[in-house]
Amino acid sequence: CWSEDAVRRVRAGEADVGVVVQGCDVEGLWTRPYRRDRLAAVVRTDDTLNREEVAFEDLLERDLVGLEGSSTLTRLLIAQASSLMRPMALRVQVRSFEAVCRAVEARLGVGILPLTAARSFAEAMKLKVLPLTNDWALRRMILCVREQPQTKSALGLMIAHLEAQAADDDGDA
Repeated sequence: CWSEDAVRRVRAGEADVGVVVQGCDVEGLWTRPYRRDRLAAVVRTDDTLNREEVAFEDLLERDLVGLEGSSTLTRLLIAQASSLMRPMALRVQVRSFEAVCRAVEARLGVGILPLTAARSFAEAMKLKVLPLTNDWALRRMILCVREQPQTKSALGLMIAHLEAQAADDDGDA
Protein backbone atom coordinates (compact mmCIF):
# COMPACT_ATOMS: atom_id res chain seq x y z
CA CYS A 1 0.00 0.00 0.00
CA TRP A 2 1.06 3.63 -0.37
CA SER A 3 2.83 5.38 2.51
CA GLU A 4 -0.21 7.34 3.70
CA ASP A 5 -2.31 4.18 3.73
CA ALA A 6 0.38 2.33 5.68
CA VAL A 7 0.40 5.11 8.29
CA ARG A 8 -3.40 5.00 8.51
CA ARG A 9 -3.32 1.23 9.00
CA VAL A 10 -0.67 1.44 11.73
CA ARG A 11 -2.62 4.19 13.53
CA ALA A 12 -5.82 2.12 13.30
CA GLY A 13 -4.12 -1.02 14.62
CA GLU A 14 -4.69 -2.87 11.32
CA ALA A 15 -0.91 -3.23 10.85
CA ASP A 16 1.87 -3.56 13.41
CA VAL A 17 4.54 -1.85 11.34
CA GLY A 18 4.66 0.32 8.23
CA VAL A 19 7.51 1.11 5.86
CA VAL A 20 6.98 4.62 4.49
CA VAL A 21 8.80 7.37 2.64
CA GLN A 22 10.33 9.98 4.92
CA GLY A 23 8.29 13.16 4.75
CA CYS A 24 5.02 11.29 5.19
CA ASP A 25 3.00 12.53 8.21
CA VAL A 26 3.98 10.10 10.99
CA GLU A 27 3.24 12.45 13.89
CA GLY A 28 2.41 10.51 17.05
CA LEU A 29 4.01 7.28 15.81
CA TRP A 30 7.33 5.79 16.91
CA THR A 31 9.70 5.77 13.95
CA ARG A 32 13.13 4.43 13.04
CA PRO A 33 15.31 5.10 9.99
CA TYR A 34 15.22 2.20 7.57
CA ARG A 35 16.59 2.00 4.02
CA ARG A 36 17.63 4.38 1.29
CA ASP A 37 15.67 4.27 -1.93
CA ARG A 38 16.81 5.67 -5.31
CA LEU A 39 14.31 6.25 -8.08
CA ALA A 40 15.06 5.04 -11.59
CA ALA A 41 13.65 5.28 -15.10
CA VAL A 42 12.48 2.03 -16.67
CA VAL A 43 12.69 1.70 -20.45
CA ARG A 44 12.70 -1.17 -22.94
CA THR A 45 16.14 -2.56 -23.82
CA ASP A 46 15.56 -1.41 -27.42
CA ASP A 47 14.78 2.17 -26.31
CA THR A 48 16.88 4.95 -27.88
CA LEU A 49 17.82 6.27 -24.44
CA ASN A 50 21.34 4.87 -24.31
CA ARG A 51 22.79 6.00 -20.98
CA GLU A 52 23.76 4.51 -17.64
CA GLU A 53 21.65 7.06 -15.72
CA VAL A 54 19.31 9.92 -16.56
CA ALA A 55 17.97 13.17 -15.13
CA PHE A 56 14.22 13.41 -14.59
CA GLU A 57 13.99 16.56 -16.71
CA ASP A 58 15.35 14.61 -19.69
CA LEU A 59 12.29 12.36 -19.53
CA LEU A 60 9.65 15.09 -19.55
CA GLU A 61 9.39 15.18 -23.36
CA ARG A 62 8.31 11.53 -23.34
CA ASP A 63 5.11 9.73 -22.39
CA LEU A 64 5.35 8.47 -18.82
CA VAL A 65 3.76 5.47 -17.15
CA GLY A 66 3.13 5.98 -13.46
CA LEU A 67 1.35 4.78 -10.40
CA GLU A 68 -2.13 6.00 -9.62
CA GLY A 69 -2.37 9.67 -8.65
CA SER A 70 -2.77 9.07 -4.92
CA SER A 71 0.64 7.43 -4.65
CA THR A 72 3.44 9.29 -2.89
CA LEU A 73 5.71 8.67 -5.89
CA THR A 74 3.31 10.14 -8.45
CA ARG A 75 2.73 13.21 -6.29
CA LEU A 76 6.51 13.65 -5.97
CA LEU A 77 7.01 13.44 -9.75
CA ILE A 78 4.22 15.91 -10.43
CA ALA A 79 5.72 18.32 -7.88
CA GLN A 80 9.18 18.01 -9.44
CA ALA A 81 7.84 18.64 -12.96
CA SER A 82 5.95 21.63 -11.60
CA SER A 83 9.09 23.01 -9.92
CA LEU A 84 10.78 22.83 -13.34
CA MET A 85 7.72 24.60 -14.80
CA ARG A 86 7.37 21.78 -17.31
CA PRO A 87 4.37 19.59 -18.05
CA MET A 88 4.55 15.88 -17.30
CA ALA A 89 2.84 13.62 -19.85
CA LEU A 90 1.54 10.93 -17.50
CA ARG A 91 -0.25 8.89 -20.16
CA VAL A 92 -0.97 5.71 -18.20
CA GLN A 93 -1.57 5.23 -14.47
CA VAL A 94 -1.61 1.79 -12.86
CA ARG A 95 -1.74 0.29 -9.38
CA SER A 96 1.54 -1.64 -8.99
CA PHE A 97 5.24 -1.63 -9.81
CA GLU A 98 4.75 -4.73 -11.95
CA ALA A 99 1.97 -3.03 -13.91
CA VAL A 100 4.24 -0.05 -14.59
CA CYS A 101 6.86 -2.45 -15.99
CA ARG A 102 4.24 -4.31 -18.07
CA ALA A 103 3.08 -1.01 -19.57
CA VAL A 104 6.68 -0.06 -20.39
CA GLU A 105 7.15 -3.51 -21.92
CA ALA A 106 4.05 -2.84 -24.06
CA ARG A 107 5.64 0.41 -25.36
CA LEU A 108 3.22 2.72 -23.55
CA GLY A 109 5.95 4.98 -22.15
CA VAL A 110 8.78 5.33 -19.65
CA GLY A 111 8.25 4.26 -16.05
CA ILE A 112 9.78 5.71 -12.89
CA LEU A 113 10.07 3.36 -9.93
CA PRO A 114 12.28 2.61 -6.95
CA LEU A 115 15.53 1.15 -8.29
CA THR A 116 15.28 -2.17 -6.44
CA ALA A 117 11.71 -2.77 -7.58
CA ALA A 118 12.55 -1.87 -11.17
CA ARG A 119 15.54 -4.21 -11.21
CA SER A 120 13.41 -7.10 -9.95
CA PHE A 121 11.33 -6.99 -13.16
CA ALA A 122 13.98 -5.85 -15.66
CA GLU A 123 15.48 -9.11 -16.88
CA ALA A 124 12.22 -11.01 -17.34
CA MET A 125 10.60 -8.11 -19.22
CA LYS A 126 13.69 -7.05 -21.21
CA LEU A 127 13.85 -3.62 -19.57
CA LYS A 128 16.72 -1.22 -18.86
CA VAL A 129 16.86 0.48 -15.48
CA LEU A 130 18.49 3.92 -15.41
CA PRO A 131 18.98 5.52 -11.96
CA LEU A 132 17.80 9.13 -11.78
CA THR A 133 20.63 11.59 -11.15
CA ASN A 134 18.46 14.14 -9.32
CA ASP A 135 19.23 14.70 -5.61
CA TRP A 136 15.54 14.35 -4.69
CA ALA A 137 15.50 10.88 -6.31
CA LEU A 138 17.43 9.49 -3.33
CA ARG A 139 14.79 8.96 -0.65
CA ARG A 140 14.89 7.65 2.91
CA MET A 141 12.42 5.04 4.08
CA ILE A 142 11.37 4.80 7.72
CA LEU A 143 9.71 2.17 9.89
CA CYS A 144 6.72 3.30 11.91
CA VAL A 145 4.76 1.64 14.71
CA ARG A 146 2.11 2.96 17.09
CA GLU A 147 4.47 2.99 20.05
CA GLN A 148 7.97 1.86 20.86
CA PRO A 149 7.88 -1.93 21.19
CA GLN A 150 9.51 -3.74 24.07
CA THR A 151 12.96 -4.92 23.04
CA LYS A 152 12.29 -8.66 23.50
CA SER A 153 8.75 -8.66 22.07
CA ALA A 154 8.13 -10.21 18.66
CA LEU A 155 7.61 -6.73 17.17
CA GLY A 156 10.72 -5.37 18.91
CA LEU A 157 12.82 -8.27 17.60
CA MET A 158 11.42 -7.82 14.09
CA ILE A 159 12.20 -4.07 14.11
CA ALA A 160 15.75 -4.80 15.32
CA HIS A 161 16.18 -7.42 12.57
CA LEU A 162 14.91 -5.03 9.87
CA GLU A 163 17.22 -2.28 11.10
CA ALA A 164 20.22 -4.64 11.12
CA GLN A 165 19.46 -5.87 7.58
CA ALA A 166 19.05 -2.31 6.34
CA ALA A 167 22.33 -1.24 7.96
CA ASP A 168 24.13 -4.12 6.21
CA ASP A 169 22.52 -3.24 2.87
CA ASP A 170 23.31 0.48 3.24
CA GLY A 171 26.92 -0.40 3.93
CA ASP A 172 27.05 -2.14 0.54
CA ALA A 173 25.61 0.88 -1.29
